[in-house]
Amino acid sequence: MARFSLLQIERRYFGSLRSAVLLSQSMNQRMWFDSPFVCRQIEGIGQVFSQSLVQAGITSLERLEQTDARMIESVRHTLFLPAQLAARI
Repeated sequence: MARFSLLQIERRYFGSLRSAVLLSQSMNQRMWFDSPFVCRQIEGIGQVFSQSLVQAGITSLERLEQTDARMIESVRHTLFLPAQLAARI
């Protein structure tokens, strides 16, 4: 009987525990767990470059690893070009 009540308590607090774990992970990674800007976790990648990667469709570390280096360089170089020149490329 005591084991059953312990299981009920665990189920009741599962949502709170899950939220606390997700919050802790988000605080350690300095971003929300469902953010598309996961590349910001890599040292040297800032907010602007991360936004450019997301616009290019790179929203996960696995996708970044699979992406050709030339594609990443082209995303990086478009950050420094004026908007009119970048549109012509």
